[in-house]
Amino acid sequence: MRYGLLDLAACQQCHAPLTPLAAAEVPSEMPQGLQPAATRVAPGIGIGPVAPGARDTPLNAILRRHARPPAADVAGNFAVEIAEGRLVCGDCGRWYPIAGQLPEILPDHLRDAARDNAILRSLAAAMPDEVRGALAPLSPRADAADGGAHYKAAEMAIASKVNDPEFFATRGRRNGCTGPACGRSGSTSRGSTSRSRSRAWGRHGRT
Repeated sequence: MRYGLLDLAACQQCHAPLTPLAAAEVPSEMPQGLQPAATRVAPGIGIGPVAPGARDTPLNAILRRHARPPAADVAGNFAVEIAEGRLVCGDCGRWYPIAGQLPEILPDHLRDAARDNAILRSLAAAMPDEVRGALAPLSPRADAADGGAHYKAAEMAIASKVNDPEFFATRGRRNGCTGPACGRSGSTSRGSTSRSRSRAWGRHGRT
């Protein structure tokens, strides 16, 4: 996850800005100019920066005490990504995992509480005691108003139904993807990705 996303992302529940708790970064060069300039690039792993307009709440006060100020050189937004960590809402107390460089900012009823809480525990050592004690475990919730939640959850879980971790990459290569654009997903176009996922869906069935 690029630090520049902090200027755009917000809590799913209350729409307040999010504070990063970065446990690991990875080098990831990207030409400048492809994204807007970032205002909250961190000088390294740790907590913060907190959004300047964040409300005065008990949790935001804790985050501010442990947060670093923004880096003087915002070029870091184009040099590294957060690989593992959390995004914390200082207003309502919700937190969202960053796993495999991807921020997972989902509404409560679409989250896997057991998995997300396991991620929280695995990264506990990287947090100050005061911050760790302020973050409550995620409790499973349902949303009766979302009639399509079952199908959304099934689509998000499709990768876990495939035992072969190279399944999608293999299908991408068979569909003509041979260059670096295949990436980790093994697809060069929306069409090849859709075909690959359709095969997986038909093979393993819906849940």
